Amino acid sequence: MRQVFEKPFTGDFDEMIKRRAIRVAVTFNRTHYFIDHGQERGLTYESLKLFEKALNLAPAFPSPYYAISGYHQKRGNGELSFEYLHQALSHQYAAIVPEMDRAYRQGGQGAALKAAADRLEELSRNQTLPPEDIARIYVRMGERQRAIDCLEQSYRRGFPGALMIGADSQWEWTSLAGEPRFRALVQRIGIPGPPDGGPPAGERNETAGCRPAPARTPSASGR
Repeated sequence: MRQVFEKPFTGDFDEMIKRRAIRVAVTFNRTHYFIDHGQERGLTYESLKLFEKALNLAPAFPSPYYAISGYHQKRGNGELSFEYLHQALSHQYAAIVPEMDRAYRQGGQGAALKAAADRLEELSRNQTLPPEDIARIYVRMGERQRAIDCLEQSYRRGFPGALMIGADSQWEWTSLAGEPRFRALVQRIGIPGPPDGGPPAGERNETAGCRPAPARTPSASGR
C-alpha cells in the first residue's frame, strides 16, 4: 500500500476506484481526526471508513458521482459536472440514459438535462424516487424554483435525503443559497418535529414528482 501512495497520481474518482486507494488530507483536531490510545477517531475518520465500506460493497453506487458533479458545478466546470452527473444517472436510472444521450446528440447538454428531468418526472408518477434527484438536474438547468419545488417535496414526503439539504447547501445547492424559499426550507429542516403544513404520514406518496399534479375531473355522481 505504501508503494501505491508514494507514486504520483492525478486521476479522478474512476481512476481511484481502479487503483483501489483514495488518499485524504485531514485536519488534526478533537472533532475531525485525532488519535486516542493508538486508535484513529473523529468525524472525518468515521465518515471515510463508512465511505470505504460503501465503495467496497457497491462500487457503482451514485453518491460519489453526484458529489463530484456538484463540486465541478460549483467551480464552473459545466462539462465535467455534466459528465459525472451522467455517470450517476447511468448507475441509478439506467433506463433514461439512452433518451438522454439522443437528446445530447441533437441539442447538446441543455437538451440532455431537460430529457433527463422530464423522464424522471414521468417515472415518479409510477414509482417512488427521491425528488432531490430531479432537483439536481434542475439546478444544472438553471431552473432554481423547480429545484426548490423538488426539495420541498422531498422534505414534505419524508425522504431521508431531505435531512442533508442544509448540510449540502455549500456544495450541491450553492446556487440556491440566495433564494428565500431555499433558506426557509433549510431553517425548517433544522427544526425538530413534523414538517410545517406537510400531509399526514399516510398520504406522503399521494403526489409524485416535483411538478403540480394534474387537476382531477369532478365526479358525475352528483356529490
